[in-house]
Amino acid sequence: MHCLDSWLAYIESIHPVSIDMGLARVQAVAKALGLISSSSSATKTPLIVTVAGTNGKGTTLKTLAYLLKQLGYTVGAYTSPHLMHFSERIALNLEPVSDAALMQAFVLVEQARVNLNQSLTYFEFITLAALLIFKAEPLDVLILEIGLGGRLDAVNIIDPDISIITNIGWDHVAYLGNTLEKIATEKAGIIRENKPVILGEGANIQAILNIAQSKQAKVYLRGIDFKDEVLAKSGLSQLFPESVQLAIQALKLLEPKLPDLSPEKIQRLLHNFSDHEQNLGYLFKGRFQGLILNQVKWIIDVAHNSHAVSWLFKNLNQLPCAQDSITHIIWCSFADKDLDQIILEALTHQSTEQQQASHWYVGPLNHPRSALKQVLDSVVTNYLVGKVRQCSVFEHFEQALIQAYHQANSSDRVLVFGSFEAAHAALAFIQQQGVVVGGVA
Repeated sequence: MHCLDSWLAYIESIHPVSIDMGLARVQAVAKALGLISSSSSATKTPLIVTVAGTNGKGTTLKTLAYLLKQLGYTVGAYTSPHLMHFSERIALNLEPVSDAALMQAFVLVEQARVNLNQSLTYFEFITLAALLIFKAEPLDVLILEIGLGGRLDAVNIIDPDISIITNIGWDHVAYLGNTLEKIATEKAGIIRENKPVILGEGANIQAILNIAQSKQAKVYLRGIDFKDEVLAKSGLSQLFPESVQLAIQALKLLEPKLPDLSPEKIQRLLHNFSDHEQNLGYLFKGRFQGLILNQVKWIIDVAHNSHAVSWLFKNLNQLPCAQDSITHIIWCSFADKDLDQIILEALTHQSTEQQQASHWYVGPLNHPRSALKQVLDSVVTNYLVGKVRQCSVFEHFEQALIQAYHQANSSDRVLVFGSFEAAHAALAFIQQQGVVVGGVA
């Protein structure tokens, strides 16, 4: 295989199912690659931070990586899924690795798994490749984002020095459990013995606290065990307060372990935080990302569960809009999501007046996991017809984008949400119009 796309297609074909929870397969291959020792403890030199949670993992990871880079440290970051290009998942000092580096790592993982006659899921395979790439670099800190859950996620073969759990919400219930306590228990699987865990306010759940106590892991709960840093009032720190504050707390816990870092250096960086917000905002692609297309404000967001949709529409309501303007909403989510709850959450945060000023455009994504048109038709009929100004269902998501593009005028705004794939399709469409993609709205 001589190109990245061929490799990725092959990796997807190896295992019979895309999600298969468990660590036995990935641990076996990781040991063969020298990534973990026979005692199942990670062989590592950099400090490790693992981030779990229902939402806000990526923004927390990128904020911490950015702050560390600004302080002069070498940082590796592993996140998922990607938005525009696969290499976004594996970054060194916030720069995606090259296709050549990825394919070289894929060859090594493939050799090891074939020698063991061991199948791997797509996520397990690429996680091992990422760890191989990071192992070859002189990193000071490695930040890892959990893919799904925590306890049985492939990333959890690595023992972190610090764990972060951003929040707990309803998502992936088929794999994590049908109560928040069960979901929290799975995510708390990243906590390690005698290692600190930082919790967002939405992760203050007894199941997590009990597990931390049983492992003698010191808990840093936002608002209780640590207070927010006072930052210059500006968009990013107000739009993503949880992510920014969790990252700052992680930086403070890393400080004694990093050479030449002091509380004074951290405070100097934070004092000028607003100077960095534009650069940091560009890293938050697909997270309340705003840009102007044909004189119309577009907002792109990957929100794909009720917790994220609630956050999205609350923030959308804070943006000024012209009187008598229309909000054009383009949406599709994957079939395994709670589609009814997503739409109900969106409507909950819209007044009757706002609903009557909304035009919805819905269509299936070009992705095997997308909700089908007939399902989308049913959701639109059940929840949107008669409530919103207008709603249209298309054969393809791209048709919804094109129609909204042509119908929106300069006093209107366009929102695209529902999944990473929806955000990807919107950004690709916008780039085709020759627009340079910007940062947060």
